[in-house]
Amino acid sequence: MRSSKIIFSQIFIGHLGYCLIISLLGVFLFANHLDNPFQFDSVGYIVNNPNLQNPSALLTLNFWLNEFFSRALLRMSLALNTHLDGFNPFGYHLFNLGLHILNALLLYFVLGKAFRYLSRNLETWENQKISFVSFFVAVIFLSHPIQTESVIYIISRSEVMASSFYLSAFLIFQYFLEQRSPSLKQIFIYFTALFLLALLGFSVKQIVATLPAMMVLYYFLGCPDNSPALLFVQKWKYVFAGFVLVGSSLLLYKLLNNESFLIGPTQADELVGRANYMLSQPSVIVFYYLKNLFLPLSLNIDPDIEVITSLTSWKFLIPSFSIILGLLSAFKFIQNRIIFFFLCWFIIILSPSSSIVTLHDLAAEHRVYLASTGIFVLLALGVVSITEQCGKNRVFASRLALFLFVFIFGFLTTQRNIIWQSEL
Repeated sequence: MRSSKIIFSQIFIGHLGYCLIISLLGVFLFANHLDNPFQFDSVGYIVNNPNLQNPSALLTLNFWLNEFFSRALLRMSLALNTHLDGFNPFGYHLFNLGLHILNALLLYFVLGKAFRYLSRNLETWENQKISFVSFFVAVIFLSHPIQTESVIYIISRSEVMASSFYLSAFLIFQYFLEQRSPSLKQIFIYFTALFLLALLGFSVKQIVATLPAMMVLYYFLGCPDNSPALLFVQKWKYVFAGFVLVGSSLLLYKLLNNESFLIGPTQADELVGRANYMLSQPSVIVFYYLKNLFLPLSLNIDPDIEVITSLTSWKFLIPSFSIILGLLSAFKFIQNRIIFFFLCWFIIILSPSSSIVTLHDLAAEHRVYLASTGIFVLLALGVVSITEQCGKNRVFASRLALFLFVFIFGFLTTQRNIIWQSEL
């Protein structure tokens, strides 16, 4: 009994230490942006927004219900900032930064549970290693310069805020799966909490629509081979595949024959067209998003992305084949459920804005805010696998690697914060 209490205390202190480092690091990296002025669309949507002249009118349940599908909760958060401190940008920046740090903390706990749930070789993964890899990913997520647009650009709060609800709901779902034999009361409480968090998140940004898919995938990947649920899916897999194929075909037909279906509020169809938008996205994913996740040296709030207009263009074919190869590799790694799940995490969360939903801009860094976690997990696993070859020095090597990543990414982030002081 005493030894178990000691182990619990050590685990608690370890979690507390990691959380403290994440929080302090977030403040340190982003402190130099808190006095940045409003930029670009933030001026129009906040400072020059006539609705925010009377912010209390937006802080009502009726407003949330009536404007639910128009990002009501996001607009209410801006109204709350205005109500508390007028148009002083400091409070808006502080709100965004607080959410970003919260997301890194939530991610740390989500990853810890995911590694335990999905790993088939858990015997080789002691608690300290699980905590360290989770911490590794969380601080890369926190410090990576591609996140600056979501954190510093106030009107991009939607991505950060929706991710808070997304990760909170996913963490609650993980807690639910840990219950051996939950009572009806517990089931009701858990699913009510899930529903409310998803509802709130959806009223910020519609990326929460991918949450059910991620939860279903997570559940089945963690099921033992003889699980009744898994056996049922395997038995009827061709029927399910048929439904998916028919549904996808009907959706594609609707998308290509109705330019006004599933477009952003800025009428993007008038700029590039639905077909050209979809043809351009493979290039955006591979040559812009993935490139900047691994080598974040060409970040831009308004990137110059070429519109692809032909199926035979090499800028469509090469990235498309690369994505297909990645998907095939994911299925090859399906026995390693962690790799498979987090590859799917990146693809599924990014998919709405990089496939069927036509938006004003072909690319925007804030769209990979939450999806980037999938790539960061693969990066962390790769680094840890390499440092494992260092024998007795593997712990030092892994921590040195983490320090170097944080130092480089952190430096680039602080420099990016300075750039955001002006629109020029």
